[in-house]
Amino acid sequence: MVSSKIGYTAPFAVHPGETIKDTIEMLDMKQADLGVRTSLSEKTISEIINGREPITPETALKFERVLGVSQGLLVNMQAQYEADVVRLNEKSKLEKEAEMLSAFSCYSELVKLGYLKPVKNKAEKVEELLRFFAVDSLGLVEDVMPVAFRRGIKPNVNKNSLAAWLRIGKIRAINKDIPEFDRETLSKNVEKMRQLTIENPKIYSQKLVEFCAESGVVLTYTPHLKNTFMNGAVMWLSATRALIHLSILNKYADIFWFTLFHEIGHILRHSKKLSFVDFEGIKNTSEMELEADKFAERVLIPNEFESEYLKLKELITPLSVRQEINQFAKKINIDPGIIAGRVGREKKMWKYVVPLRKKLGFID
Repeated sequence: MVSSKIGYTAPFAVHPGETIKDTIEMLDMKQADLGVRTSLSEKTISEIINGREPITPETALKFERVLGVSQGLLVNMQAQYEADVVRLNEKSKLEKEAEMLSAFSCYSELVKLGYLKPVKNKAEKVEELLRFFAVDSLGLVEDVMPVAFRRGIKPNVNKNSLAAWLRIGKIRAINKDIPEFDRETLSKNVEKMRQLTIENPKIYSQKLVEFCAESGVVLTYTPHLKNTFMNGAVMWLSATRALIHLSILNKYADIFWFTLFHEIGHILRHSKKLSFVDFEGIKNTSEMELEADKFAERVLIPNEFESEYLKLKELITPLSVRQEINQFAKKINIDPGIIAGRVGREKKMWKYVVPLRKKLGFID
């Protein structure tokens, strides 16, 4: 019997074989007799009545002729039964999946960012996460991360939060209307991007997006999620489109610029089949990471000024650090904070260079 209540969901699935059983009992008909009248074997009749075989449109028509039960009703009941079985199985599955929710501590952050609904029911939370990650099970989340990320993750990184942050980048890149990747255009635009370091961050944040888009690269900024420790990442969305995803973790402009050009270095120098991740405070010594580091260094301080920088670094003192850095930065037309960041890192003079390092105030 189909309920007439709007929005009603049955707590169990009812096979239409129950209706056939009730009808032949009412008609005082034996299963064997029904089999003869419908040209179906007694075994088939038994399987249908016991819910082990479906009622097909052809079988339903036979039952209509013999029993007077509408074909349409039986077909609809079969469809409802199958839908209820799927729904109940899914409910059971979601209840089991809910046991993994504690591993997705990023849920509230994703709600705040607008990617998930603020639901309280555990099954609904699971469903929200499944749709967000585009997977059929939460156990598959790590499997759909690029191999490079799975292999190079810091021990204390929450892999699910990292997967969520990476997923945001891909979601934001969907349907971006940009041309196919052009290596020459990107190479030319690198110098244009470098010239923006002395501009206001709220201005250059958008200009960088535009310069990357011209080159066939999607550039996005997303706040880091807790326990991801991410500065940035680069992924190839296809053979003709790349994604640079930046978190602005520490909000220092020098780290932002180095990370940006580091990721561009990967795009220009390394295989489209590879994805790369840049963690805070981790010095990756792999050949490709070192190449990307060197690329970023050469963009920020071109080769013709490297020897002058090395001399400055050698002679600089706590008393002269600000003046020396400002003069050198002005000479090479770059934000002094970028030079200050490199000096601080290489000379361990952080407390003297911090005043020169700018904090970023944008995140789109």
